[in-house]
Amino acid sequence: MAHGPVIDEKGGYGVSLYQIPDEQNIAAITAEDPIVKNGVGHYEHYSMLHLKARTAANNCRV
Repeated sequence: MAHGPVIDEKGGYGVSLYQIPDEQNIAAITAEDPIVKNGVGHYEHYSMLHLKARTAANNCRV
């Protein structure tokens, strides 16, 4: 899982990346987030077909 802010001229927002099994329901996971439960935020869900992650061994800052 990774989270971070996105600075956009139209207004900032956040991005979250989750790696979950195909049979797991991402909407059920994100529905438990306090911002969703309190009605102050929401998630939009999109599949990512491929993601290549760097590791500390590849000189990535962690």
